[in-house]
Amino acid sequence: MKLGMQIQLTEETLRLMKQFGVEDIICGIPVCDEGHWRFDTLVEARQQVASAGMRLVGVGNMMGSPGIRSSGRTFGGARRQHAQDKVLLGLPGRDEQIDAMCQSIRNVGRAGISFINYGFTLTGVWRTNRFARARGGAHVTAFDYDLVRQAPLTEAGELDAEEIWKNAKYFLEAVVPVAEEAQVNLACHPHDPPVAVLSGIPRILGSVSGYKRYIETVPSRRHGLNFCQGTVSEMGPGVIDAIRYFGAQKKIFNVHFRNIRGTADHFAETFIDDGEVDMLAALAAYRDVSYEGPLVPDHFPHIPGDEKNWASWGFALGYMRGLLKAVAAED
Repeated sequence: MKLGMQIQLTEETLRLMKQFGVEDIICGIPVCDEGHWRFDTLVEARQQVASAGMRLVGVGNMMGSPGIRSSGRTFGGARRQHAQDKVLLGLPGRDEQIDAMCQSIRNVGRAGISFINYGFTLTGVWRTNRFARARGGAHVTAFDYDLVRQAPLTEAGELDAEEIWKNAKYFLEAVVPVAEEAQVNLACHPHDPPVAVLSGIPRILGSVSGYKRYIETVPSRRHGLNFCQGTVSEMGPGVIDAIRYFGAQKKIFNVHFRNIRGTADHFAETFIDDGEVDMLAALAAYRDVSYEGPLVPDHFPHIPGDEKNWASWGFALGYMRGLLKAVAAED
């Protein structure tokens, strides 16, 4: 396992990551000027990271956030985002959007980058409070399902879960063979928060059973998970079992190693050492299934007065570095 971080690549952030002991970098979201990620841009990014003494192992996010915006406007793509609305809804024109993603996958493989993060989500990541309080008054995000149960529908209206599964299968049948040829792993993030329905749209990847069905839809060694430990923890008490299940199948390509308090309906994010998940036990589970990829801290508490929030980054990475040493000492 490697200490990892997903960042936008700048000289300043790369220098800081090296100082914190990070080894693996995931590039935030490359520019999508031509509707796909360009090969030369990806090669330059890989060399930029290498010149800072680290490895560029992943790219995110190919699709999934915000998916279809809660305001009711479909998301047709922006400078840093693949067009995806027709793919998610199964509309005419989805083949062209998928073709652009396939070109990105090929270019990621040609550039020698291992995996791509993405999410098949129509309503993106939701929070109801971005100024909840954690230890010492730090700001964290929180979610209360009761506040959004009556959220207005998007322009897609109410959707049937099996229709979304059908669209997901169509997408996977198109992109997975390309990923196999390009030797690129596709790492899917679960729905965050993992509630059943938001804005009339079922969250099909909001449960461990949904996550299992998704990877079984198109079997391939290149089709797996961006395993968000915080989100899976919100699904119920079995996060360690989930690590062992998916890890034993070699389906975990990237880990968002974060902690929470609560359940899918009502939760708050926390400092990495202050949530309900035993992070040492979680790390031991990754070790036991021989997970060798990056461990990436995510959704950092914001410390008031620290404009760039680097103290929070450093705390999480330092804590993880200590856990890695503790787990290694048990061998």
